[in-house]
Amino acid sequence: MRPILKKCFNVWLAVAFVAQVLALPIRGFAQSSESLSIKKEETSQKSGSVYYTTNKKSDIVVKTNIWGAVQYPGVHYIPLGTRFLEAISIAGGPVDRADTKSILLSSKDLNEVSGSRVHTISLEQALAKEEFNRVLKPDDIIIVKEDRTTERVQFYLGIGTFVLSVVALGLLIDDRNKR
Repeated sequence: MRPILKKCFNVWLAVAFVAQVLALPIRGFAQSSESLSIKKEETSQKSGSVYYTTNKKSDIVVKTNIWGAVQYPGVHYIPLGTRFLEAISIAGGPVDRADTKSILLSSKDLNEVSGSRVHTISLEQALAKEEFNRVLKPDDIIIVKEDRTTERVQFYLGIGTFVLSVVALGLLIDDRNKR
């Protein structure tokens, strides 16, 4: 029984080590460096998370809400004619945990009964086709959701490590009782 126990324990140690190594990027140890920063001369912050972005004092600005997993979420007053991708860049770009495959864009549409229409856009679509990188209207809302995959992987790695620990402990106790 001892060689089997030793082999199980070694396998458990190897699996636990691999699980911990795989969890390093998830915990943020291997995240990329600084995100894009907003220049002070282009953007000034007012009262909490309200930002004004313009290059000239004569620019007409429109209110846009950019929420979620971006560097600077909040109310942004951006130049009239700003496109979807530019607005996300103005908000500092998506953070590492952002789900860039399904960004929500709520736009007021006078033709709709509800008054607004929600589009799901990916950054890849907006980069590839101009129809997805549309010009924003006043009071548009962009919501960049967080990608929960890393949290789920970390959760299941934790459960797996716990189960392996319980099994190894049970084998140790069983081996000790047989002596």
